[in-house]
Parts: sequence; structure tokens; C-alpha cells
Amino acid sequence: MDVQILLTTVIGMTGLGALVSVLISWGKSAGVVTDGTAQTWVTGLNLVAIVALFVAKVAGVELDMTALDANLGTVATILVSIGQLVLAMGGSKLFYSISRGSPIVGKSFSK
Repeated sequence: MDVQILLTTVIGMTGLGALVSVLISWGKSAGVVTDGTAQTWVTGLNLVAIVALFVAKVAGVELDMTALDANLGTVATILVSIGQLVLAMGGSKLFYSISRGSPIVGKSFSK
């Protein structure tokens, strides 16, 4: 078992990198990841991935790394889409609360 091969494999996984970026971005929004600690979180999550791959190899689990990476990329894309949807809904509500009653948006007669 060559740890350097595992490390090289994890570093080359773009889907994993995308998922880690999304998780850190969401963590910042939630206040879990503070300013200046993102690199620590990236390193920690990549370390978790390396350990998980190591454990899988020791347990004899065969993984198709290309398919796994593609699936992780798909999960990252879905999470980004969900985040954009939530942001759009919240942004629309915020914009309406600020601009309601102005001549540009129009007058609302509801209370």
C-alpha cells in the first residue's frame, strides 16, 4: 500500500475538490468556518478523504476512482444549485421588502 499513490489520487480528484469547496463555502455561511481558516478546513477534509481511501484499500474494497470522482462532482453541482436557489429566494424577498411601495416596483395594496 503506497500512501503517496493515495495522496496523488486524492489531489487529482477534481470532483472531491469541488465538493470540499462547496462544503467550506456553506460552512462559512453557517459560521462554522471562520475567516482565515478555510485552508485548514481544506487540508482537514482532504486528509479525511485520504484516510477513507486508505481504510477502503485495507478492507479490500475496490473503488472505481473515476466514477467516484464524477459522482462527487455531481453532488457538488447539486449542492451549488440548491445554494443558488436558496439565495435567489432569500434575495427576492429582501429586495421586495426594501423596494416595496416605491414608484419603480409599484404600490402594494395588501397589508
